[in-house]
Amino acid sequence: MKLDKTDRRILSLLSENPCLCQEDLAKSLGITQPAICLRMKKLKKQGLIEESCGLKVNQSGLKLSVSRGKGNLEQLKDNPYFIAGFQLNDEVVAVFAGENEGTARSVPKAMIKNAKVDLVDRFNGKISLEFRETGKPAMKCDKCKFYGDCLGMPGTEWYNGSLWEKGV
Repeated sequence: MKLDKTDRRILSLLSENPCLCQEDLAKSLGITQPAICLRMKKLKKQGLIEESCGLKVNQSGLKLSVSRGKGNLEQLKDNPYFIAGFQLNDEVVAVFAGENEGTARSVPKAMIKNAKVDLVDRFNGKISLEFRETGKPAMKCDKCKFYGDCLGMPGTEWYNGSLWEKGV
């Protein structure tokens, strides 16, 4: 995949402000809006950019945890508390966000075998949580040994938090 200086500058500007319109990008780079449109299509096709909207973790009051253990990244992607992760052979390093410390600690322990979980003390940077109203729990919440400390899976009858709606 080959990126030229203009492509890299587009990616940099969008990283700083994802809401920039093509016209503003064109003005910043001194090229036409149709040229930006073509480059954006190319970058999307290459999978380098996508349109998304997220909840800003720092402003939300959510608690972040980082965990590492045996697992498969694919099994985590549908969990609404999962933010990002890396697959390292048969181990997973994953970042989760919870409405309280119990959820931030419990969800990775339920989802990742032999998970070592640490709460994040301070966060600096940009990260957003995809706002998924429900997901795939590792098991039914009322059968999980962490339920009680954990607020449960959004979109289910067991959910006891306030960020998402309780399911029926």
